[in-house]
Amino acid sequence: MSEIEPATKLDAQEISELYNTVWTPYRENFPADLMDNRIPDAGQVATNMENNDYFVIREENKIIGIVRCQFPHGTCHLDRMVVHPDYQKKGIGKALTQFIIDLAKERGANKVWLDTTPALEKAVKLYLSMGFKEVGFFKEHYWGQDIKFYELIL
Repeated sequence: MSEIEPATKLDAQEISELYNTVWTPYRENFPADLMDNRIPDAGQVATNMENNDYFVIREENKIIGIVRCQFPHGTCHLDRMVVHPDYQKKGIGKALTQFIIDLAKERGANKVWLDTTPALEKAVKLYLSMGFKEVGFFKEHYWGQDIKFYELIL
């Protein structure tokens, strides 16, 4: 497996394309506004890079996994993680999550937290397997979707 590396604005188009590849099959299951939010165009990705850290993993020079994080108030917020469908179940999501946990420790964060919909069962299973605990629940929060919050105390 390739190393995880910081993304740059030169990666914005490819990141946008991977979000599109991963999220498009979910269009029928989630509201259009939520899907539009999850599939930013290259300009939106580049703009988001100004206030967020993006990390990618490549295979044969192609981005196959992405994770984004921020460091608000001594914590680390992990979000926008996706893995190309052809590379799922190969440990890439786990590697990206562990990378963010290690980065959070390195930067002195006291916890890593995230939110996700319970409908994304594979993601929830991954986070629980890595020691995250459910700490909150909002019913019909984002675009009418139930959202659960998870944290890992460092």
